[in-house]
Amino acid sequence: AGKQGLTRALVVVQYTISIGLMAATLVMSQQLTYLVNRDLGFDDELVMVVESRQISRAEAPLVLNRMKEMLLPYDEITHVARTGSSFNRGSDRNTWIDENGVTRSAYNFGIGHDYVELMGMELVGGRNFSPDHPSDSTQSVLVNEALVREFGLVDPVGHTLNGWLAWVYDESPVIIGVVRDFNFRSLREKVEPVVLNMHPDYYNYMGAILVKVKGDRVKETIGLVEKAWNAAIPGRPFSYSFLNEDLAMAYANEQRWTDIATWSSVVAILIACLGLFGLATLSMVRRTKEIGIRKVLGASVGGLVELVTREFVLLIAVASILALPIAWLSMQSWLDGFAYRIDVSYLIFVVPPLVTLAIALFAVGYQAFRAATADPMKALRYD
Repeated sequence: AGKQGLTRALVVVQYTISIGLMAATLVMSQQLTYLVNRDLGFDDELVMVVESRQISRAEAPLVLNRMKEMLLPYDEITHVARTGSSFNRGSDRNTWIDENGVTRSAYNFGIGHDYVELMGMELVGGRNFSPDHPSDSTQSVLVNEALVREFGLVDPVGHTLNGWLAWVYDESPVIIGVVRDFNFRSLREKVEPVVLNMHPDYYNYMGAILVKVKGDRVKETIGLVEKAWNAAIPGRPFSYSFLNEDLAMAYANEQRWTDIATWSSVVAILIACLGLFGLATLSMVRRTKEIGIRKVLGASVGGLVELVTREFVLLIAVASILALPIAWLSMQSWLDGFAYRIDVSYLIFVVPPLVTLAIALFAVGYQAFRAATADPMKALRYD
C-alpha cells in the first residue's frame, strides 16, 4: 500500500509539471502570435534596411540622391528614403526644458519627405513634410500621438516646441502634423513621445537607407539595390536586412522560451505517461482476479475499463487542480512584463487537462482493455 501511494504521488507530481508546462506553452505561443501580428502603426513588410552608418554627413545627400536616381525608375521599387536610425538598430532621445520650465523628453528620428509614406504611417492631424515647403527642413517637425498626450497639447498643430534641439535649430520648430502612434521599440514597452525632423544638420547623419520593394521579384530587386549602392559609394560594404526580420529579432527571447516550454512539456508528458503506464500495469496485475470475477458475474468490457481508468482520471484531476493556479499566476507575472499583452485565455484551464487526460486514457485504456477482454478463467486461476 505504501509503495502504491508513493507511485500515485509521483504520477501526480509528473502530471502537475506536464499540465503546468503545457499551459505555459499555450500562453507564451498566444502572446508571441499577438506580438508578431499586432498592428504596429506602420507597414514593415518588404522594407529593405541598407546599413549606412559608415557614410559621412557630407556624403549622405549625394549617396541618397544617386540611389534614388538609379532605383526609382524600376517598377519593383516604390520608395527610397533616409532615416537617422532604423527601428531596433539604435535610437536618439533628447531632453529639454520648455517655455514653462518643464523638463521634456522625446525620441527623435531624422527623416526625409517620403519617409512617412514609405512606412505606411497615418497622419491623424495636420500635414506631412513637403518639397513644396522648403522651410519644413529647418522650421517644422512632426510628432506622434504619445507626445500630444504626454505634453497635454490641446491643439498640437501650430504648437512651437520651445527649447527642442536648441543646438540645431536657430528658432524652435513648429509642429505641422501628428502621426498615429507607431511601435518603434519592443511591445514590452509603451509608445513613447516621438519627434520627426528634417533638419540638415541633424538628419544628414544617415543611419540607414530604406527601400520599399514589391513582393514578386525580391531577389532580383536586392541585386538592383546592391548595384545602385556600389555605384553611389564604391568600395563601401553593402549590408542590408528587412525591417520585419529586424523587428522579429526583438522577440527572439520569447520565441526561445516558447520552444523550450514546448519541448519540455512534450518530454514531461512522455515521462508521466511511462509512469502511468507502469502504474496501470501494476494495477492490472494486482486486480487480475477481481476483474475475472466481475466479468464472470456479467460485467461488460466498457464497465471494466471504466472501473480501472477511474483511479487514473482522479490522479489527473488532482494534478490539474495543483498545476493550473500555479500556471495562471506564473503567466500573469510573465505577461506583466509587456506593455501590450493578451489576457490569459480560459483555454489554459481546458486544453492542457483534456490533452493530458486523452493521452493518459490511451496509455491506461490499452492495459485496461487487454485485462477486460482476457479469458476470465485464466484470471480466476491467477495467483
